[in-house]
Amino acid sequence: MQLCYPRDEVAWVIAATALGVFVSTIWTGSIFQGSPVTELGNRPLGSHLFAYLFRYYKDGVGVWGYDPVLGAFAPPLRTRFHLVVILVLWAGLLSHWPVSIIPDQCFSSGISLSHIQSGVLAMTCYLLLQYLIHYCLPGVSHPGGPRDHKIQRIPAWEDTTTTLPAFAKKWRCTVAEESHEISKAKFAGTAASLTGEASGRQMWTNQKEKDPTTDKIKVDEKLVMEMASGGRENSSFNPSRNPNRCVSS
Repeated sequence: MQLCYPRDEVAWVIAATALGVFVSTIWTGSIFQGSPVTELGNRPLGSHLFAYLFRYYKDGVGVWGYDPVLGAFAPPLRTRFHLVVILVLWAGLLSHWPVSIIPDQCFSSGISLSHIQSGVLAMTCYLLLQYLIHYCLPGVSHPGGPRDHKIQRIPAWEDTTTTLPAFAKKWRCTVAEESHEISKAKFAGTAASLTGEASGRQMWTNQKEKDPTTDKIKVDEKLVMEMASGGRENSSFNPSRNPNRCVSS
């Protein structure tokens, strides 16, 4: 004897399961965000989700949750998101599909898809949609063809010279650890905290440089400025003139 369950009840159970999977996936991605740190920013080799998933387990590459560097969840969590969509489609088909392809033994009239038929149809439609999006449609960054005609406009700026104010000359560029320490000192005594890697960080500040004798490496800032400006005065700027070109008067 075959057991027949009401379609609406089955649809609600599937929808509730989809919600549970969705919430647990978000929770897992949040708890294990950026863990382990050694795998932060690493993505498994492959060209599609199934390849990512295979290499994720085979090579052990990638974080366990959400990767803020890549802006993506780990392949197992991404797979669960796809499963959520399929479950939602399945529940919708069970509730609203009006016509039957194969008669359902639970319904003598045969006017509705069976539970299994609805699930297979939902998965087939979703996989077909993913195939069309990823393999048939152009990418979102597709540049298109070349221009029909060359741009005739010539950029131009006002032929005016702006002189650097005297107070601005006190500003200097700090990078890496020094920039990090200046920011930490600025927020000392507050609830704010500075995180992240100091290497590669840079900022402009008007704080005086520390005593060079206390630094591990002494930097001649004047020489750096002279080299950066190519021996030219850097107290003024004219946007209409390229400082890297010698223009004869």
